[in-house]
Amino acid sequence: MFFKSLRTKIIFFTVAILILAIGLGTWIIVDLQIMELRKLTEDKLTILANTIERSLETAMLEGRSQDVQRIVEMVGTHNKIYAIRVLDADGFVLRSARESEIGMRANLDFSSMQIEDQSNIIIQDKNDRGDIILRNLRPILNRPECFRCHDANQRINGVLEVDVSLDEMERHVAKLKKTMVIWAASITVLLAFALSALLSRIVTTPIIDLTNTMSKAEEGLDVRAKVVSEDELGRLAHSFNSMIIKLNKTKRKVEKLHYEQMRRADRLATVGEMAAGIAHEIKNPLTGIAGVIQILGRDFPPEDSRHKIIKEVLEQIDRLDKAVKNLLSFARPPAPNLAELNINDLLEKIIAFLSPQFSKNRVRVRRELLPDIPDVSGDPELLQQVFLNIILNGVQAMPEGGEMLITTSVKPDSGAAAQKTALETGEDLREQDSETVSIAISDTGKGILPENMEKIFNPFFTTRQQGTGLGLSITQKIIEQHGGNITVDSTPGKGTVFTIYLPAAKDRMPETAA
Repeated sequence: MFFKSLRTKIIFFTVAILILAIGLGTWIIVDLQIMELRKLTEDKLTILANTIERSLETAMLEGRSQDVQRIVEMVGTHNKIYAIRVLDADGFVLRSARESEIGMRANLDFSSMQIEDQSNIIIQDKNDRGDIILRNLRPILNRPECFRCHDANQRINGVLEVDVSLDEMERHVAKLKKTMVIWAASITVLLAFALSALLSRIVTTPIIDLTNTMSKAEEGLDVRAKVVSEDELGRLAHSFNSMIIKLNKTKRKVEKLHYEQMRRADRLATVGEMAAGIAHEIKNPLTGIAGVIQILGRDFPPEDSRHKIIKEVLEQIDRLDKAVKNLLSFARPPAPNLAELNINDLLEKIIAFLSPQFSKNRVRVRRELLPDIPDVSGDPELLQQVFLNIILNGVQAMPEGGEMLITTSVKPDSGAAAQKTALETGEDLREQDSETVSIAISDTGKGILPENMEKIFNPFFTTRQQGTGLGLSITQKIIEQHGGNITVDSTPGKGTVFTIYLPAAKDRMPETAA
């Protein structure tokens, strides 16, 4: 819950970055200050040791050896100096600010230091009390003027040791660390509060306002986001307001379209009832008229011109009969009589039945039928009507001839039919173990114009002079009765593909519509 708030995340990561940046900077500054203090202390110690060495050298050259001890004791009284000693080459104390140390051996190994080759050595060590000291060792070289008192063969006459305490430097370093830590913490806290307030004002508060506005938009589209700046968030608020305006317009259009569709559906229902009654009343007289015309036609020899007229009248009666049947099918669709059937076999029968039509219209038919395709649960007569409607529409779309491709395949449960079944039954698609049989019928005809794509399944919509416009509407109803779905894809001037999805027979079928 703590990190679910954007404000909390921004504050947390801001403080973390500030602590890291300021902490790292403080550590570097403190380290540089310590190094500088150490260098200053070393420089002071070097100057002090150099001064003491010159004083002792002057006293020795002037033959005032008794003054050497006095100089050492006098300088050694300074409170910052821990010890001053003059040692021989073997490490024994010759002179010391503490007389008690004279004659004692110092805990120093000159041989490992190669002190005779050095002019000045500074090392950090601990004294006998455990305090940290800085020790300066300077070799006293044996020069010609010293030969009267020292052997000319030895390189050094002794070593000057000057030790100073680092307590003052340590106290200064501790004070510096404390000051820097307090400064870094104070700056971090102040910057964290300042940046948090700034980010809250310019980022989180506008986002929260926009989120609240979006929540209100779920209840109604009569809301607008406040635009307080022209930055990215301001542009986001502008875009949101623009989206709300467009949604409002779309909503009004949808409501208007829905109202029109409802009125249209109401009219269609009324028309359907009327059409069913009228078609029923027309169907029987048409059958009688056709019978009478056929009897009359037998009295005219084939070469009689009236025989041709009789034939044309019968064709028109047949067309009216088909229109009446379509009206009845649309108004009162029959319930499918389901049985397991093989789609490939049904398509082969339809192709064989329509072969004269294909030859007459110069249409070449290719089949790509999947072997061992699963059976489907369907009504053979109704599905035959579906495929006949689509195939004949494809033939009519190729008046100059062309090619028709009929393919079958199997798709997993993510197919359109399975999705529709899941929506109708409330089942989870992941729990379904189903297959969908897909039948695609494509032609190389003139195609469907984009503005007509959404209308082709509407009742009574047609682009041909002859026809009721009910074929595809009835086709869609039959497929939906079988728990399937139909899609269409068309490119004007190149052709159209109708794809039908039907659930395999092992899938649970929805209840049939009466």
